[in-house]
Amino acid sequence: MGELIERRFKDWLGGRGYAPRTIEIYLAEVARARKHFDLRTCSQVQVERYIYDGRVSESVRMQRWKALVKFYGFAVSRRWRTTNPLRGVEGPRRPKTRSPRCASYEAVAALLDHPVVDVRRAVGLAALAGLRCAEICAL
Repeated sequence: MGELIERRFKDWLGGRGYAPRTIEIYLAEVARARKHFDLRTCSQVQVERYIYDGRVSESVRMQRWKALVKFYGFAVSRRWRTTNPLRGVEGPRRPKTRSPRCASYEAVAALLDHPVVDVRRAVGLAALAGLRCAEICAL
């Protein structure tokens, strides 16, 4: 029965336009959770214990929480469960991200003296526009 609801959950996510990778992650999290407790009869305490396992990172906790919140919302809407064990459960806090650091003046100046004209242009554009690393790579 559990695998059937997971297949329907997959179809439901796909029908709502979730990205294939997101669907894959959510299904993997539901399958992992199924190994730790019965998805149909588990209590809120069991689910919280699984999500907030001290051996996993905050980002894994967040991923588990998101997947199971979505799954149990779906399960209740399909009357597979009568209650949502995550109703009222606060999600994990997002990991603190480090503030971006600016390149030093010396580093930018050295790159602006680079012998390849395209490198000088790219560095100049990045420095003047305040581009992030990912934005520079995309260019």
